[in-house]
Amino acid sequence: MTEFAAPLPILARYAVMVDVGYIYAAAGELLFGSSSRRDFRVDAVPLIQVITKHADDLIRGELLRVYWYDAARDRVPTIDQRVIAQMPWVKLRLGNLNARGQQKGVDAQIRADMEALARHRAITDSVLIAGDEDMVPAVEAAQAFGVRVHLWGIEPPYGTNQAERLVWESDTVDVLEGTFLRPYFAKNPTAVDPRSDPVLGPSPTAPTPSQLFGERHARSTRTGGFPAIRDTGSFPAIRDTGPMPRLGPDRPGARALADGADAVPAVRRAAREVHADRRLPRHQGHRELPGHQGHRPDAAARPRPHPGRGGRRARGAEVDPDPRPG
Repeated sequence: MTEFAAPLPILARYAVMVDVGYIYAAAGELLFGSSSRRDFRVDAVPLIQVITKHADDLIRGELLRVYWYDAARDRVPTIDQRVIAQMPWVKLRLGNLNARGQQKGVDAQIRADMEALARHRAITDSVLIAGDEDMVPAVEAAQAFGVRVHLWGIEPPYGTNQAERLVWESDTVDVLEGTFLRPYFAKNPTAVDPRSDPVLGPSPTAPTPSQLFGERHARSTRTGGFPAIRDTGSFPAIRDTGPMPRLGPDRPGARALADGADAVPAVRRAAREVHADRRLPRHQGHRELPGHQGHRPDAAARPRPHPGRGGRRARGAEVDPDPRPG
């Protein structure tokens, strides 16, 4: 009877896919209580190396490469991202970073890469470090081609920082603790206040509104002038600008204006009386007005025909019935 030897174990090939936005925000929240990258700095090169070593300890096989998914303004890499792109076995993928500091397009890149590697059977296992539920379609697409997905997360300070459905769909789940990440994260020093700098000394301060307008209601001994504001030490004092112009009914010229206003009704009454004296009779027209070029002072006013009598043709003595000569 022929004996068959036991089959050799199949060597696994895996890829590590890291959502940088998730790992930085979750680690910053765990270590420093802040998810903003401005509050801490990361030594990314040794962090990638220790993640790769940890994956090799858990998955016995060959590493295809590490996919490092980050974001940048207009997809222009920063200096740190350029250093990461030059590392061996590391592929840098950049999404777009909007004005609010949110990365866009990273989830679509992770899904496209994971599905392409699984379809072409380039990997048998995938290590995914992410927490967003948008990764679920990528996990399902890779599993449909026979790829095992190992989900890694960051230890949450409280509750959870990974979507529950993403945890359900993954084949295995692992958690990276704070002691594992602490050597590669450092808090940024707080900015030094120049006002308390012993070398530069206190910075000049602007005068407060109470200093500027506190003495506004106090009048000087001169006629209505603004009082000079005292020196605050940082800015030169504002000097007296002279007396204020008087306002109200006692100001210069106000009585003359009032007298002129009282004379307006009298002028109007005189104008109406002159106009009444020059009023013409109803039968006179503008040609009989004095000063008109057709006005004749010695001529009497000619009577006008009544509009209802037919005008010139109604006066038969003035119209020649036969206009022909002879």
